Amino acid sequence: MLKEKKPILLSTAYFPPVEYFALLARFPVIIEQHETFRKQSYRNRCEIYSEKGLMPLSIPVTKPLGNHTPTNQVLIRNEDKWYLKHKRAIQSAYESSPFYLFYKDELEEFLSGKHENLFELNFQLILQLCDLIGIKPQITFTGQFKKEPVGVVDLRNKISPKQE
Repeated sequence: MLKEKKPILLSTAYFPPVEYFALLARFPVIIEQHETFRKQSYRNRCEIYSEKGLMPLSIPVTKPLGNHTPTNQVLIRNEDKWYLKHKRAIQSAYESSPFYLFYKDELEEFLSGKHENLFELNFQLILQLCDLIGIKPQITFTGQFKKEPVGVVDLRNKISPKQE
């Protein structure tokens, strides 16, 4: 797929899919923080496997600057108690798996409703997941939004629930 060691430009993601971690393990990654927040993306949603098949989970958010809110300023609507639904869904789907009890406590903080900023929640969660699976990623952040960035492999919109 990618032979050069150019940095990979990714969007932020909540419990990102395995492709995201494959990139974090192999390349320096730049996470976009200044793009306008995109709905129906992994920025505030994930998919888990349940007994009924693929189950989407999403974090309700609010955009203080309306449709022009940069991703790093998107706030989480914790009053909706989304984290309780996510915690129950994950427990129901994975409690019988061999390592659920081992990882459960490590992820509790991220399903507590304590975080207010989506970008910060995602970044801390990605770091925790990388630590748990033994990846030492090289992560930096964008300084400004560039529609067509140079010197990077732009995958911001390639890892998406709307694309295979």
